[in-house]
Amino acid sequence: MKRSLPWAVLALAPFAILLFVVNDPGIEELLVPYTAAFPIARFMVKYWWLILCLAVGAHAICYAVAALRNRAIPTGRRILWSVSMVLGIPFMVPVYWWLHSASSSAADA
Repeated sequence: MKRSLPWAVLALAPFAILLFVVNDPGIEELLVPYTAAFPIARFMVKYWWLILCLAVGAHAICYAVAALRNRAIPTGRRILWSVSMVLGIPFMVPVYWWLHSASSSAADA
């Protein structure tokens, strides 16, 4: 993984989602006026927490696999990074991205 804007957005997404959930503007109240016109809005109002958990879980798996494939990191640390990313995704993914994106780019080249 290279230190680029798309990877940066992906790395900071869980932290942004955590801030969104903590400050909870009430997604139900935001989407209620649209539920009659758009069936997908009705689905999102009903299952927004499940959709959010699935998206963050997929994100954690994506970064855990990237850490396991990074040959620039010793094997024990790769496993430690993967486990820590799955357990502490909002904080560990940006740290991993910042510390190891340049080293994985150098190893890939």
